Amino acid sequence: MSSSPCRAMNLEFLLVIPRCFIFVALAAWLAAFTGMVRALAGRALSS
Repeated sequence: MSSSPCRAMNLEFLLVIPRCFIFVALAAWLAAFTGMVRALAGRALSS
């Protein structure tokens, strides 16, 4: 929901969700990337 409908319906507390979600999404991508790097490094070292 964009800011205009949130303000019109007096639901401004919903504007916090996108800000929090970006940090959750970045943490998930970082965890996935770290796991991929560790898996690739483990394969390279075991060969």
